[in-house]
Amino acid sequence: MRRKVVFTVITPVYNGAQYIKETINSVLAQTQREITEYLVIDDGSTDETPHILKNYRNHIKVITKQNEGQAAAINLGLSLAKGKYSIIVNADDPLISRELFTRSAEILDSHQEIVLTYPDWVIIDRKGKVVRQIETVEYSKMELVGNFNCLVGPGGIFRTRIGTEVGGWDPSLRFVPDYKFWLNLSTKGQFKRIPEILAAWRTHESSISVGGRSLQMAKERIFVMEDFLAKHPQNSEISTTALSNAYYHAALLTFFDTRVPSRKYLKKSYQLSKKNFRRKNIFVLLFLILSPLSTMIAKITLLHGLLVRVARKNNLF
Repeated sequence: MRRKVVFTVITPVYNGAQYIKETINSVLAQTQREITEYLVIDDGSTDETPHILKNYRNHIKVITKQNEGQAAAINLGLSLAKGKYSIIVNADDPLISRELFTRSAEILDSHQEIVLTYPDWVIIDRKGKVVRQIETVEYSKMELVGNFNCLVGPGGIFRTRIGTEVGGWDPSLRFVPDYKFWLNLSTKGQFKRIPEILAAWRTHESSISVGGRSLQMAKERIFVMEDFLAKHPQNSEISTTALSNAYYHAALLTFFDTRVPSRKYLKKSYQLSKKNFRRKNIFVLLFLILSPLSTMIAKITLLHGLLVRVARKNNLF
């Protein structure tokens, strides 16, 4: 008798030939095939990805669709998912631990009020070398919403039914549809951190989250929080802190795109919550206040790369 599907792994891929084979092999190695289904959604790839996927058709389910973007591909996967729990695995992020599934199932099976689990994780480079360990923060509404902290990185496992109930990912967003999805999930129950390194995220310049930092991303950060609070009001402290941080995090993107109106956003952040604003790093604030001049000087003096590395190390981005 075939065992009931417990997990659905969803991998959206578009022109991902460089890493998709490694990712698929890692998923097959770290999951129990009897209770896991693996859906790879090919979002209209034009490189060697379709050819690579053909070699795995006996081991995974490949769905090919016209190119509509990552969110649409993930939503299709969610609509087809048979697993009680689901996880989204990017085409360039290999799975590194089977424990991710066993630990998550233990928690989700035992606590119905928990809708999502998330582990600590590592950042890897193009060759798979670990370049940094990420220790996530314990969940709270103030942390996720108020502090504008996405919390959930690679390895987030959620109840499939709840994921579809909140509408999946928003296709209108390019940069922060994941954060909006986690925010929406938080209206249905609690999150639970697993304080173990059980997942990996690969950094490279072609990644949307690395190469796409821009004015559009800044606007999306503000929109997502304003939209969420309009639909799901929080208490006064969380709401004002959340909006203040949304504008602050939008201003930070002037590091990468001088079109970002950093002073305007900082002023709004200050007006929304002076208490929250005063917690920020004074040197970062000065840099943003003086932008775009400070950004231009940093680039001319070859300090821009150093500033970006320091900012990343301190989780500013």
